[in-house]
Amino acid sequence: MLYLLPELCNMTGLTDEQRANQNLMKDMGAFTRIDPTQKGNQLLSLRRRMQNCDKVKQRFEGWGVNIDHSLLGLQGRQLVPEKIFVGPDGRSGQAKQVS
Repeated sequence: MLYLLPELCNMTGLTDEQRANQNLMKDMGAFTRIDPTQKGNQLLSLRRRMQNCDKVKQRFEGWGVNIDHSLLGLQGRQLVPEKIFVGPDGRSGQAKQVS
């Protein structure tokens, strides 16, 4: 038996008919394009629900799995934006800078 958690599943493809459906694409975007804070809150909510379910706790204990109470914080680095020049030869002094 294979159990899938809906919160951890992603659609891997859409039919052409689905892509053409603007309402569907708009509704899917509300779930697929969420900000990091909201995504973190959803993951913490999922963890709370799993910790409150006795069946899930028993299964995790059988596997030796423990879920932390907080998300892992990472310090990322930010790169300096590159300057892109557009002109007739790509190097012209009269080129416009695009950011």
